[in-house]
Order: sequence, then structure tokens, then C-alpha cells
Amino acid sequence: MKTAVRKMYVNLCGFEFIPDTVSFKNATGRLYFSEPVCCYLMDTEEGYVLFDTGFNRELIHTPELEDKYFTSRGWIPTPVSADCHDLEEQLKDIGVSFDEIKYVIISHLHADHSGSIKKCRNAKVFMQQAEYDYAFGDPAPPWFDVDYDGDEIDWQLIEGDYKLMDGIEIIDTHGHSPGHQSVVVTLPNSGALVLTADAGDFFKNYEEEIPCGENIGDEIALAAIRRLKKEVADRNGTLFPLHDPDWIRQIKLNPEFYD
Repeated sequence: MKTAVRKMYVNLCGFEFIPDTVSFKNATGRLYFSEPVCCYLMDTEEGYVLFDTGFNRELIHTPELEDKYFTSRGWIPTPVSADCHDLEEQLKDIGVSFDEIKYVIISHLHADHSGSIKKCRNAKVFMQQAEYDYAFGDPAPPWFDVDYDGDEIDWQLIEGDYKLMDGIEIIDTHGHSPGHQSVVVTLPNSGALVLTADAGDFFKNYEEEIPCGENIGDEIALAAIRRLKKEVADRNGTLFPLHDPDWIRQIKLNPEFYD
């Protein structure tokens, strides 16, 4: 397949400590996982593309904001995002600034994906219309709207699958949230990388076809998992589950890259 993508960088933005009931339907609630949070930068012939944007670190490291957005909402403990997880600094390490990012793709508007949207000041931001409508609906969900509520964001609202360019395809995987989407990136040497976002957090979700506990409907969420499994099979691709703590230890992290 022809591709405009030259490289893909995986940026580790921190960790969140959450119960197994979030990642697995019908789990016990007794187990907690330290789950990685990542986003992905693609270097393409058309400019830089960022898939998801990690945490808003200001909300984590400012005591009054930490209390407002995490502690008071029962999100305890607060996610960990150390200096080495700062997305802006990781981009600087490879000579890229937020202002250079041309396109942002947002899988969905949960706080571990939306944190740096407003920093990408020159980007067109692609998201499903269903996700936008839900996030800005009445009543609005208890998400971190400080990350995404602003006239400065250049929303590009889409419905269903969408080809951004040769080698970057947005895949409709609603189920975890009303407008969740995943991305298939095709690279010259690595082939097709299927970036799941939160359609399924662990390899186990795909291997045993277990939907995440947090979803809009079990059958809808399961259909998204099966869709992504088919994408991997049809393309002879590689599955990249976002939150799997074993997977994060195996893959290349910025400044290493996939090409």
C-alpha cells in the first residue's frame, strides 16, 4: 500500500492506577493495574500528525486543580506524569514543537487523551461527530472540558471511517464511548500498525473478546474489538493496545521510532 507516513513515535505520557473493572467487563474489582498512557506522533509527507494528546499535566501538578479534577471526583490516586513523561519535552527531543503539528486525531475525550489539544494551536482536530455531540450535550458528561472547550480548537467532525491520507486511516470503533475511534497507520517497513486507543485496553480484551467495563453497551464494545481484530488479520498488521502494561515494556518509545 502506498503510504505518506515515514515514521511513528510512541510517546509515554504517564500511568494511571485503576481497578480491573474499568478494563474488563465482570471483573472482581479487587485488582488494580498501573496502566500506561501513550500518544502517537506520525512524521508524514504532509506534516506531523498526533493521535491523542495524553494528560493535562497542569491538572495533575497544581494542588487546587488536582483536588478539583481528580480527588474530589474520586479519581484516587491521581495519575503519575513525571517530567520524563512531559509530551512537549518529548517532542522537543526529536526537534518537533506543538505549533508544527498539522493534524490531531482524538480517539475520544476522556482525560488521558485530551490533555494537550489546546497546545496544538495550528492543527486541525479530527473527532467523530457523535463524540462531540455527547461531550457538549445537555447534560454534559463529567469529563475534563477544560481540555477541549474553547473556540480556538479547529474541529474537523467526521462520521464513520475516514482516510486522512495514504497510510493513516481513522476507524470507527464506538463502544467505549459514543464516538470512539482508532487509527491504522501503514509504514514502509513495519507495515500496518493498528492503534486501538481504548476499544480494548489489554491484549486479553482481544484474545478472549472481553469488552472494557466502561462502555456504552457490551455488544457494541465487542463489535469494535472484533473489527480491530479483523483489521489486524486482513492487513497482516500489528495490534497496539494502549493500556497494556506488558506491551509498553516491549515496544519502541520516543526517541526510537517505527518506520
